Amino acid sequence: MGLTWDNSNLAKIYKEIGREEGIAESIEKGIAKGKEEMIIRFLRKKFGTLSGDYVEKIRKQNDAVLEAIADTIFGINDIEQLNDYLK
Repeated sequence: MGLTWDNSNLAKIYKEIGREEGIAESIEKGIAKGKEEMIIRFLRKKFGTLSGDYVEKIRKQNDAVLEAIADTIFGINDIEQLNDYLK
């Protein structure tokens, strides 16, 4: 009776690592999605409306850009100032 991939301890370890990495990745994506939605909601509250273009561009930004917008959102006085971040 030899070891097979399915019942070896190594296989179990790799499966667990993969599962944990998948969970971590899902959490990170969820946090990023939450940031996007929060920024969009704040901008809509501040300016009353937000074009689909801005919404789409915000959703395409990386975490660093989202953080920069969040840090300065109360200093943004004109919707056009978002263009400085959304490149």
